[in-house]
Amino acid sequence: MTTPAADPARGMPNTLRAGSNALSPLTVRPWNMKEIYIRDPHGNLLKFSCAPEEV
Repeated sequence: MTTPAADPARGMPNTLRAGSNALSPLTVRPWNMKEIYIRDPHGNLLKFSCAPEEV
């Protein structure tokens, strides 16, 4: 699942405290999107992303 987010890093501390695992750091990808991948407590793979200029 991909979810656009205004600031993907902002909610990460709460997400991780809730039992999710970060699978990658927040990174600007070659296609010019800032993305982070996490696995939630139910095993779902989630991607949060935004354009770097939005942050």
